[in-house]
Amino acid sequence: GNEDYRWPIVKSWFKGNAFLWQLFNVGFICGYQHFLLWLIATPALVAYNNRGAPLNNWDLAAAAGFVCMLVLETAADQQQWQFQQSKYNKMKRLKHLKGDYKRGFLTSGLFRYSRHPNFFAEQSMWWCFYLFSVASSLGKPQPPPQGFLDKILGALGMAAQQDSAEPEVLNWTIAGAVLLSLLFQGSTPLTEAISLKKYPAYESYQKTVSMLLPLPPKSSP
Repeated sequence: GNEDYRWPIVKSWFKGNAFLWQLFNVGFICGYQHFLLWLIATPALVAYNNRGAPLNNWDLAAAAGFVCMLVLETAADQQQWQFQQSKYNKMKRLKHLKGDYKRGFLTSGLFRYSRHPNFFAEQSMWWCFYLFSVASSLGKPQPPPQGFLDKILGALGMAAQQDSAEPEVLNWTIAGAVLLSLLFQGSTPLTEAISLKKYPAYESYQKTVSMLLPLPPKSSP
């Protein structure tokens, strides 16, 4: 595949210092990002450990949300790819371009409601995936309470394990979704800065269309 177009910009921050660049390469590009890939998958470990829990509405919501976000990201990537292919073909054949082709970037379709609908969908997918770990906590066996009265009831054979009636909304695997969102909060402004420098009309687009969350535009860019 091709190099991410943002990396030459990032590399320029190190001003030719090969040691610092390689340190960043090993620590962030290779180290942190691979660790993050593992971390966003860890809700599956929690779900596996709670595999005796029955399927429930949380599972349904997580699955539906994941599929919807996957479709959204796929559609956004496809729209962007088709636009870029068409733009460069037109640039070879035509002297005068119109609309988005003249602006240089896509503002129609899903990009009318979000400047980065694919980024929004990518983050949301992994928050939905985290919900599977929450769903698995619903109905799993819980140890009996250890209070004084509970010990007496246990001695009389009247205490028993109970199934969890409420899901555990927070568990340690949420760190993956949180860190992924923070990564996008850092990388998206870099993407925006490159677009702003390359396309003069991008500033007005920023003023009218939401950066991530799909929302009705304030006006046509």
